[in-house]
Amino acid sequence: MTKEPAVRRLREARLKLHQLEFVVAVDERRSIAAAAEATNLSQPAATRMLKEVEAILGVVLFDRTRRGVTPTLYGEALLRRARLILAELRHMHEELLALAGGVEGRVAVGTLLAASATLLPRSIKILRERFPKVSVQIIEGTFDVLVPMLRAGELDILLGRLPRLAGDEGVATELLYHEPTCVVARPGHPLARRQQVSAAEIRAADWILPPRSTLLRADIDAAFRACGLAPPQPMLESVTVLANQRLIAATDLLAFLPRDIAEYYRGHGLIAIVPAELGLQPAEVGLSLRAGRLPSPATRVFADIVREVAGDLALI
Repeated sequence: MTKEPAVRRLREARLKLHQLEFVVAVDERRSIAAAAEATNLSQPAATRMLKEVEAILGVVLFDRTRRGVTPTLYGEALLRRARLILAELRHMHEELLALAGGVEGRVAVGTLLAASATLLPRSIKILRERFPKVSVQIIEGTFDVLVPMLRAGELDILLGRLPRLAGDEGVATELLYHEPTCVVARPGHPLARRQQVSAAEIRAADWILPPRSTLLRADIDAAFRACGLAPPQPMLESVTVLANQRLIAATDLLAFLPRDIAEYYRGHGLIAIVPAELGLQPAEVGLSLRAGRLPSPATRVFADIVREVAGDLALI
């Protein structure tokens, strides 16, 4: 596909927004039939639309198999840009509505563990009080999943432990406060009754740890190595707070939790904090936005509220 014929085809054929929306729907569902149903198209019309888009661009966007469809290299490139275009159009619509009659719209928030207990709920509560026409979609995950979603425009803002990015990767980060991390166990656990517990003693325990892909896991492993110890091998890898808390309560497993979450559960008698001497550095908690893009009005007011709440948390 040479550059000039491709550009000419785009100008002449006028690729339409509903076609981009359909291509994104196909990728999300990995099925032309499921995308047709989601976009209220018949199966023949959906198949015809995809062929039309591929003809306009002069490339194959999806590989068809018996199990469904997967994007080709060309498809992945188009999908990245299509998601950004659709996100910008949504932001444009929200900004026009804000100018006409007050801020409204939707904010897609990605949340990492450190922001889930207090920062995010308090921020949403204030947002609801001040801007009742703004809705929030929360997507939980690890940074290796959420950061690409932020870049692609599927998320408007990311809250939690700041990602460590090499160079300019399309993400602008802002530090809000530092959050210590605690070792936790069930109430009555022998280590929780002690005044001090050495790194070697907690190293010998059975563990629930976050997956290796997470920043917290990297910091945990580094802290044990700094003590001259090999990192523990967990019995379970998980960042699901509720499931972890239930397992901790029913077993002798140890886990790491941000202090905010640990204090909440301890206050309700659900866990105990182990006074461990590990030297784990407090996490940098902050917000991340797409670099070089003007956030929607709804995202801007939500980010301001997050900063306000974070300022209060930093003083605690």
